[in-house]
Amino acid sequence: MVNPSSLIISFLTIGILIPVIILGYFFYLGRNVKIIDFKVAAGYWSTIGLIATLVVIISDIFEGNIFAMIFLMLPGFLVSATICQVILKNLKRNRIGFENALEVGRNTSLNVANMATELAASASEVNANASEVSATTQEVNEETQDQVKKLTEINKAASKINILAGKVKNSSDDIRKIMDLITNIAEQTNLLALNASIEAGRAGDHGRGFAVVADEVRKLAEESKNTTNNSRIKILEIVQLIEETGLQIKNITSDIRGALMAGEHTAAAMEMINSSTEEQTASMEEINATASRLGELSEKLRDALTIQKKITK
Repeated sequence: MVNPSSLIISFLTIGILIPVIILGYFFYLGRNVKIIDFKVAAGYWSTIGLIATLVVIISDIFEGNIFAMIFLMLPGFLVSATICQVILKNLKRNRIGFENALEVGRNTSLNVANMATELAASASEVNANASEVSATTQEVNEETQDQVKKLTEINKAASKINILAGKVKNSSDDIRKIMDLITNIAEQTNLLALNASIEAGRAGDHGRGFAVVADEVRKLAEESKNTTNNSRIKILEIVQLIEETGLQIKNITSDIRGALMAGEHTAAAMEMINSSTEEQTASMEEINATASRLGELSEKLRDALTIQKKITK
């Protein structure tokens, strides 16, 4: 008669080998499963240990009744096989999803790297343009300041000319007064010469010589009067020209002041543009540095994803 303990040991051996064979078969079917996934699946081998424990318990209960033990263990074997099959399918599906995620991450890192490169190139171009604008602005600012200095000198010269014109006008007014005085003296001299001629005519032959002198004096007085009138006309014309010149100088001075103000505003605006350009250049440099760091991080991410993809094969 067969020893019951030997039957139990044989039965336990068969009960353990059958699930192992089933699991090995399904592992063969899923041999494309990644090593890292199989390590995760190995945790489910505890199911076999549970089945073995059930076998021992059942054998104790049925006292070595092989048919009863086989009949009760078949559902356990079927459950183990089903669990293994489900695990393998899930591992395959997870592997595919993980590989897809790695590929998406790698493509994303490539896109980010390309975007970072384009951003760095754009930032460099903007920085170059900003530097060119800054140089042009600086040049325009210097030229504007030179123009402001020249306009300031012209304004000073125009102011001096305006002052001199005012002095000439005042002198012309004094000369006109002197001419008026000379004209009055000439008229009075003419009257005196006329009266002297009349008195000389009354004196007869004795006053004839005096009459000649008086007539000459009258002619000189008349000539002085005419000359003075002509001089007055010329002086009035000169005074009018001086007044018109003074008015033109005032207008020019006003225009120069407006140009000075515009030049100062332009210089201030150029300073602001230059300052803004410098700030923009600094910002572009920061953007360029950030884009470079982003590109480096994208390269590291892509390398890490590539390594991870190799590990999962």
